[in-house]
Amino acid sequence: MKAVDKPKYVAEIRGLYSSLEMDAFIKSPNDIKQIEKINRIAAIFRNFSSDVGEGLENHFKEFQKWARAGKRKDHIENCLVDMFSFISRKIEEMDVYEIDDKSVDQRERIIKNLKNDNLWVRTVDQGKDFHIIIGDRSEKSGEHVHFIVGQTGEIRIDPEDKAPQELVEKVVSITTKHGYLVKASTNGVQSSVEFVEEKKEQSVPTLFITPNIRASGGPNGHFAYFTIKNVSAHNAVDIVWGIRGFAFEWRPGITPFILDPQKEKEVEFPISTTQIFNEEIRDLNVFVEFSDISGNRFFARRELTQRRVPSGAFFELVASEIGAYHPPVLLQNDGVLFDSWDTITAGDYSEARFRLKDNSLTKIRISRTLLAVWGFTTDEQVKNALSELGFRKIRQMVITGTVQDYTFTTFDYTDKFQDGFEGYKKLRESIG
Repeated sequence: MKAVDKPKYVAEIRGLYSSLEMDAFIKSPNDIKQIEKINRIAAIFRNFSSDVGEGLENHFKEFQKWARAGKRKDHIENCLVDMFSFISRKIEEMDVYEIDDKSVDQRERIIKNLKNDNLWVRTVDQGKDFHIIIGDRSEKSGEHVHFIVGQTGEIRIDPEDKAPQELVEKVVSITTKHGYLVKASTNGVQSSVEFVEEKKEQSVPTLFITPNIRASGGPNGHFAYFTIKNVSAHNAVDIVWGIRGFAFEWRPGITPFILDPQKEKEVEFPISTTQIFNEEIRDLNVFVEFSDISGNRFFARRELTQRRVPSGAFFELVASEIGAYHPPVLLQNDGVLFDSWDTITAGDYSEARFRLKDNSLTKIRISRTLLAVWGFTTDEQVKNALSELGFRKIRQMVITGTVQDYTFTTFDYTDKFQDGFEGYKKLRESIG
């Protein structure tokens, strides 16, 4: 986005934002006219900064997920308010941000000098980010190196693109996201830097969820409190948390936060406004998702235990019986997406469609008999089982190179896999 164009885009996006109708979104999350406005706003944001555009798209996906499910009205409204607040905040940031066209033009001239008969070069200036895409003309695969130059001068590299040393000999940087080192050298007044084949161990922040839950109750409801602490020497950013179980997930409607090394934050869970207050939830955990400063995303969790209070009126989370802590694992996107699901009455099974990286669809089915022996009767339980088993089975098939439609039935699994919820867990874990 050039400086001369920014005012018109700011004016357009303000007009689109003011025309958005919150009530229309609540009434119908599939309102085409409203969706078109969101798509246009996201496109303008992406032209300004890829991160801002992606941020809006993530907010919209989260809202649609809950709104289409039609449950937890308060959470749906919170998601929508968060999305509107995000748009408003980013409009103001975009308005006051000064784009340096002189700097952009200088970079453009440098990139033009890179082009020759063997290489093609494309550049895109998106507000705070400057994208340099370089490819080999001789390759028909379209493989390329994609550099994203940030506002502070750092260079990020998309891990799905070619390793830079296969195509580019020299580039100005310090390190890359995945540990490729850049060697700097000086010869008189001539300076240069180049990629070298060496890996540097990544520094992973560690967030610990302390086991000393404290609970409180009163006229405003019943709450449980947790303390999330960064016990490492590395910053953790974009932290979100929540409570998750089988066919259950709760997340607070708050902005992601940051924890510096050895810092902690107390968070609050309103027990009395969720299913946990009145129902037993299987596989219950408190979890955190967070990123390191390189943008890698991690997930950690701690098991929770429910117990009915002596009067039997409701459940509470038990501080003395908090379960095992599972340390951070790297979240990786393998391109498999949950597409849709429904119950096929004629076929006596429930079916989910998964979209693979090549855009093809694979169907995973579970027979109604198998669902019955597990005790899964609600839509949320069936969908959760299809999702968990489907993702695991497809990833298993991808490894073996035999991706195809698959049906889970009682004929294919022994009695130990049909023993209620424990049988389901054994089957789930046996897949990997």
